[in-house]
Amino acid sequence: MDKVQSINPSAINGTTGQSKTHFTLEFAYSQLLSNILLRSKPWETDRTDLISLCKDIYKHSESELKLISEFQETYSNHKALWWYTRLTCFDHILNRALRSQDINTIFLFQFFIHDLYQQITEYQCQNSIRVYRGQIMSYDEINGLKQSVGCFISIHTFFSTIIDRNRALDFLNTCDSSNDLHRVFFEVDADPGVVTTKPFADITEHSQFPKEGEVLFSIGSLFRITNVQQNEDHVWIIQMTLCGDDEADSKPIFKELDEKYGYYDGETAFFSFSRLLREMKKFDEAENYCHRLLRDFSSNDSLLGVLYDELTEVASSKNDYDLSDQWHQKSIQIKKKMGSDSFGNNTGAVSYSSKFQNHIYCC
Repeated sequence: MDKVQSINPSAINGTTGQSKTHFTLEFAYSQLLSNILLRSKPWETDRTDLISLCKDIYKHSESELKLISEFQETYSNHKALWWYTRLTCFDHILNRALRSQDINTIFLFQFFIHDLYQQITEYQCQNSIRVYRGQIMSYDEINGLKQSVGCFISIHTFFSTIIDRNRALDFLNTCDSSNDLHRVFFEVDADPGVVTTKPFADITEHSQFPKEGEVLFSIGSLFRITNVQQNEDHVWIIQMTLCGDDEADSKPIFKELDEKYGYYDGETAFFSFSRLLREMKKFDEAENYCHRLLRDFSSNDSLLGVLYDELTEVASSKNDYDLSDQWHQKSIQIKKKMGSDSFGNNTGAVSYSSKFQNHIYCC
């Protein structure tokens, strides 16, 4: 694999066979974020802002600047996969934003993520397949995966794999390991029959590098880790199976996610994502996200009052009570304007009885 990516999984606290399985906050974040990125309409200005950001970050790299300028001039949505396999700078910036949960930067990529998702859906694999991936990981990251055998993990990014096992191994053999970094080899079994909302596709014919034989999984894809062991060559073998929302073992997880955050209701999930960020003590991120939503609302939108309520809660969480009162007054005014006080405050903090643990971050 010439294209090296990092992965950022979140584990679910629970194993197959348990009567009750709870999701972690990181898992909820991953799933809600991917849902919103794939569902909501991208802003046209995001592309311009993203290109400006990339040019600033890579202002000292002539080769990257040339690619970014070409992207700016020639990009079209039906070429998203081709550009995905070509623009490594996008990977680096997006993965860093996902790791740091930089909401502003993540949403600049929304148009690109949306276009990638549409193409993956269009070219979705029709038959079961086993694919592979080699990369370098720290022992702490590997140990986290070992502790999650039998559990589900959600991958925060698009997950890139290849069909040819030997080619994946050859790539891995070129990687240098050390005391801190170890060679890891993923074996992934995927059945399109379990896919409901997050497809995977063989993108070989749509890639800048067709010899790679690449299979790409959607952002937020769910996997179960079935085995983790080290072979005689000191390579860690991670075996995983693609899972779907409707599988018997995962249904309780998504039912709980839906009950807490309205996972399957697009409009509810938009506001719930801000509540989740507040629950994670990420108040600035929640505020930035709400202001982004504010751009999407017209002055007579029936949900504007609910958004003002959420901004009220965010400001209160930041101990900015003057601003909180200002947003509250705006909420009252818009509800009076709409001739109804039936909206209510739907943005109260969520109460959790679950114990959240097993947070895994793989770089």
